[in-house]
Amino acid sequence: DYPLLGACSGNGLLGSYLGTPMSREYAEPVCCREVNLTAAGKQDPLLADFPDRIPVLLGHKEACDETV
Repeated sequence: DYPLLGACSGNGLLGSYLGTPMSREYAEPVCCREVNLTAAGKQDPLLADFPDRIPVLLGHKEACDETV
C-alpha cells in the first residue's frame, strides 16, 4: 500500500555480480529522515500525489570500493 524505492541492495548485487570489491567502510545505521521535494520533484509523475515533505527510511550498508 506504500511506495518503496530500494537502491542499496541493488547496488550491492550489481557490484558483486561485476566482481567489484565491496566494503562497509561507509556504513551507517538505518534511520528516519524527511525529504523536501523540490519544484522539479513536485512535477515528477512518480511523486505527483506526495506531500511537500516525505518521511523516509535510509541507511547505507555497503559500498563499491573501485570500478571494474
